[in-house]
Amino acid sequence: MVKLIIALEKSIKHWERLRAGLEFKFGVSDCALCSLYNTVDNRCGNCPVYAQTDELGCVDTPHGDLWDHVDLVHVQDLGEGTVANCTECQKHIDAEIVFLKSLRENDNV
Repeated sequence: MVKLIIALEKSIKHWERLRAGLEFKFGVSDCALCSLYNTVDNRCGNCPVYAQTDELGCVDTPHGDLWDHVDLVHVQDLGEGTVANCTECQKHIDAEIVFLKSLRENDNV
């Protein structure tokens, strides 16, 4: 349980740094929850995001919406400032922060 709480808080802080333009990546290798739960043996199985959405890989979350937007508009150009200077990206990042914070209230956390 403690590892889950630490990973969730690290994930929230990561998204807050992304929002502030201090970080620029938001993939599996950048996520503390993925580091803990997205393993070969148990892909997302015990992750609180999966528990909430019943979808692997953060599908059906603001994170997934951000990826869709980036694929469509930025064509994978995630250079410094791309996400921080795009109002649509910021909207999805804000929504992801709210979503992750809502997981604090989940019985599994």
